[in-house]
Amino acid sequence: MLKKTLSCAIISLVLLGSAVLPSAVEAAPKHTQLQSQSQSIMNQYQKLISTTKEAANIIKFLDQNIAKVNRQQADSMILKLEAFYQSDLERTQNQFFQPGIQEKLQKSYNWKTKKLVTKDTQLQKLVATKLAGKYKLTTEEGSVFPIVDYGTLKKYSSYLSGEVKDYIALKALESDKPWLSDAAIIISLDELAARTIAGETYLTKYPQSKAKKDATNIYLEYLDSYLYGMNNTPAFDFDTYRLRTNVLTSFNKTIKTYPNSVTAKVVQGYVNVLKKHNYQVFIKDGLEQKGIPEVEAFKKNVHQQALQELTKKQTKPSTVTNRYTAIGINFL
Repeated sequence: MLKKTLSCAIISLVLLGSAVLPSAVEAAPKHTQLQSQSQSIMNQYQKLISTTKEAANIIKFLDQNIAKVNRQQADSMILKLEAFYQSDLERTQNQFFQPGIQEKLQKSYNWKTKKLVTKDTQLQKLVATKLAGKYKLTTEEGSVFPIVDYGTLKKYSSYLSGEVKDYIALKALESDKPWLSDAAIIISLDELAARTIAGETYLTKYPQSKAKKDATNIYLEYLDSYLYGMNNTPAFDFDTYRLRTNVLTSFNKTIKTYPNSVTAKVVQGYVNVLKKHNYQVFIKDGLEQKGIPEVEAFKKNVHQQALQELTKKQTKPSTVTNRYTAIGINFL
């Protein structure tokens, strides 16, 4: 009786196995087929990136294919697009400074509607092609020219890893709302501090990011501008060479708001140095300004100090919070 029961059980297992096996066998070719399809898409994309002269062609391909590849491949697609922008931006901007183009643009581009009103078909084609490539027009010092509209690339976020999605968000902070124009800071100092923290947060969260070099440059540019100002919005008073009161107020707010951040530590170090010299950034030497050795030494070493502190922080759990969202910046 026991042998009969065991025999029935074995037969049932064999039958069950034979019922499951075909679906498993069918799944393997389907998976292989999808892998082959996505690899074919990546090969086509690489060829397009290497040969096309217009970002519009790349965007069209992305729209049609990014949903058909895996997350890692989608990351690669967006990073390759970013590399294309880096190499293409100067060429694209130069096209807008060809003879006669600036004059026509200034007469025919409506900044309120963001539309070009002209019968010039050549100009229409130039602008339409660049906009289709996710460039957008901006103006500075009386000139009209294109920049990359990173905010529009957020539409691909659902296909991307956090690392690449957040990198695009970091880049979009600038293209959505520029912080600099005509060598002047055009956002509040507190918002500039928050953007500096955003750069720090990215580097802390993704220490091995493929976009680390660019993200680091963004962070250091924000940090320098926050500490020292720009040519037309210096952090010090032109007459006294003393740190402006509103700048010191912002420094103290940053130290208090982001106490565990590298940025706050650097700002505190700068404040400590300036305090020793009655908050003088420079001293007068006749009719000229003269550097203060201790202040100049701080400036010389600030990048190294910030990067060293970032390296230490990258080996520990992040303690930087997203408190900068409270002052109007949406990041991550």
